[in-house]
Amino acid sequence: MVFKEYKVQKMLNNLISSDIFKCPNKICNFNECILKKHFDTVLNKEYILNFNGYASKKIYELAIENPRPSNRKKLVNTIKEILKNENKSEFLFLDGNKDVLIISSHSVLHYRYLASIKSKRKLNDWLKIPDKNTGLIACYLHKKLNLPTLIQIYTAWLDPNFYREALLREKLRELLKNRKIKLVLDIHGLSDDRDADFDIIDLYGLSLLPYNAIYLRNSLKLRLEKAGYNVGVNRYFNGGLMSQIQYTIVKEVSQELNTPCIELEINKKFRNIPNKIIDEKILNILVNWLENDVLLTY
Repeated sequence: MVFKEYKVQKMLNNLISSDIFKCPNKICNFNECILKKHFDTVLNKEYILNFNGYASKKIYELAIENPRPSNRKKLVNTIKEILKNENKSEFLFLDGNKDVLIISSHSVLHYRYLASIKSKRKLNDWLKIPDKNTGLIACYLHKKLNLPTLIQIYTAWLDPNFYREALLREKLRELLKNRKIKLVLDIHGLSDDRDADFDIIDLYGLSLLPYNAIYLRNSLKLRLEKAGYNVGVNRYFNGGLMSQIQYTIVKEVSQELNTPCIELEINKKFRNIPNKIIDEKILNILVNWLENDVLLTY
C-alpha cells in the first residue's frame, strides 16, 4: 500500500531533521521501511504525472520553465531557499561512525539535458528513470555497518552524478572536507540488457590512486567472481573520464578531493525481485567486503 504523500513527507521531515536515522524495526524489514514507502510514493504514476517526484510544487513549476542546465544552474540558490522554507531536502543524510561513505545518487528520477537532441524541449524529455532499489541498498548498508550515507530522495534539480552544482554534491564536498573518509562507494543500477552482473567503475584505476587503494577494487571483483558473477571493470562506463561536461562523483571525489571512490553498477535483474531490494547473496558479499577488506584491513 502506497502512503499518502503528505504522510510520507511528514515522516521524512522527522528523519531529515534528526541526527540518526531511526528505523521502525531493529532489523530492517523493507516492506515496512519508511524509505521504501517514500520511494513507492514518488515513483507512483499519478504522483509523477502531477509533480515528477519533486520535493515541492514550486520547484516542479520552475523545472518546467527552465529545462536547460544553463537556466537551471542559475536557480540553484533559489531551489535551496524554497527547500529551506518548506523544511525539505532533495537528499537524505544518514550519519554513521565509520569512515566509508555510501551514496545512492540515482535512487529517484533525475534531470540530465542531452545537448545532442535539439528537438526535445519538454521537461519529461530530460528526466532519466531511477536505478531501482539502489537507495534501499544504501540504507541497508548504513543500518548494517553504521556507515554515513547520502541518498537522493526526490527528483534532482540537477543530476547528482552529472552536474557538480547538484545539491547532493554540495553535501558530499562538505563531508569529505570535514571528515576522514577512506572510501566513497556510489551505488548505481546496470540495465538488465547488459552482459554483466556488475560493472566496477574506477576511471581505469585512477579513482583508486589516492592512498594506493587499487586493492579495494581487486578484492571486490574477486569476491563477486568467486560467487559466480560476471564482473566488468569500466566495461560499459568509464566515469566520464574524458568528458568535459560530465562531472561524475567518482571523478570529482578522486581527482579533486583526493579520496578513493568506486561507482558500483548492479544489474537490474538482482534489484527487481518481488518483495526484495536485492538478492541476499549479493548483500552479504557487499557487507563482507566493506567490513573485512575496507573497514578492517585498509
